Amino acid sequence: MGLWGEPEEEKDQYMVYEIEGRPGMKCHIKKDVFEWMEQAGPMPEGDYLFMVEGVGRLRFRIV
Repeated sequence: MGLWGEPEEEKDQYMVYEIEGRPGMKCHIKKDVFEWMEQAGPMPEGDYLFMVEGVGRLRFRIV
């Protein structure tokens, strides 16, 4: 699970990343999802692609 806002529970279960080009905006990625991302690796372009409930597809790169 990835969240745009701060999680209400289990805050220690998330890694926090700043959004490049968006001062003050942060993304919270659950640690077990991040571990899966490291194992699966990014797409050939270097990006990760996720489906976000209520938003649709989210494509991002960790820099």
